[in-house]
Amino acid sequence: MTPGAATTAAADRASVALTETERLWLATSGPVTMCVDPDWEPFERIDEAGRHVGIAADLLRLVATRLGIDIVLYPTASWDESLAASKAGHCRILSFLNRTPERERWLVFTAPIFRDQNIVITREEHPYIGDLHGVSAETVALPRGTMVEERLRRLYPNLQITTTGSEPEAVEMVSERRADMTIRSLIVAAYAIRKEGLFNLKISGQVPELTNELRVGVLAGEPMLRDILDKGIATVTAQERDAISNRHVAVQIQRGIDYRLVWQVGAAAAVLLLLALYWNRKLAQMNRELVRLSTTDPLTGLFNR
Repeated sequence: MTPGAATTAAADRASVALTETERLWLATSGPVTMCVDPDWEPFERIDEAGRHVGIAADLLRLVATRLGIDIVLYPTASWDESLAASKAGHCRILSFLNRTPERERWLVFTAPIFRDQNIVITREEHPYIGDLHGVSAETVALPRGTMVEERLRRLYPNLQITTTGSEPEAVEMVSERRADMTIRSLIVAAYAIRKEGLFNLKISGQVPELTNELRVGVLAGEPMLRDILDKGIATVTAQERDAISNRHVAVQIQRGIDYRLVWQVGAAAAVLLLLALYWNRKLAQMNRELVRLSTTDPLTGLFNR
C-alpha cells in the first residue's frame, strides 16, 4: 500500500456479497483513506518505498480484495501523528488497534481481525511477577498512546510508567537497564529481540486482561463502512491468519511440561502444586517460544543468533 495508491482496484475480484445499498454507498463515498502505525514491526510499518507492509497490511489487503474496495494509505511519521490525523478526519480508518474508551470517543470498531497476548518482559535476572498490583518501585516502559498504556494507568495506578515514542524503544530501555520491564505483544517482543539482538530479556509474566484484540477503527460517522469491513473480516480464516503471521514471525506454540517444578513444590498442597505447574508450563512455553522466535529465521527456521 503506497501513498495515494489503492490496495486493489479489482472490484470484479470481490468475493463478499454486499447489498445494493452498500455497493451504492461505496461507489459514491470515495476512497477509503487509512492511517497506520509506521513503526510497529512486525504488525505493520511504512517501508522505505512508502508502502504499508507487515501482518496488518497483508490481512487488510486480503479483506480489501474480497470486498472489492480501494484502501489508500495516508502516510504519517508516527503513531501519535496517525491518531491526530484520524481525529482530524484525514483518514477514514485506522488499521490495527485495540478498542478503548478513549478511542471510542471518535471511532467505531470492527470485529477483531487478529488476537495476540501481552506479556511482561524483563531482564533475565528479574523474578517472576505474579501480580502487577504488587509492583510499585519499578519502572514500566510503554509506547505512548497505546491500549496498554491507557489500560495500565486505569487498572494499575501503582505502576511507575515511562512512555516512549516507539515499540522498539520500550524494549531497548529494559535491555539497557533504563527501565525494569515492559508489557508488549509476544509477537512484537520476539521480533524486536531477534532484530536488535536483545538476548538478555525474558518473559516474567502474563497480563490476561490486556490481551490484544486488534481491529479496524472507523470514523464514528461511517458505521456502514464498519459493517462492510466486518463482512470482509468474517471471511478470513484462522489458517489464513496463521499463514500471514508466520510469514513475518513464525508463531507455533510448543507443548510440554517442565517437570522440575514437581520437585520444587513437592511439599506444597495439591491445589498449589497444580496451580504452580499450570503457570510454570505456560511461562516455560512462552519463554521457549520467545527464544525460538528471536533466534531463528521465520522463513527457513535456521538458527541466526
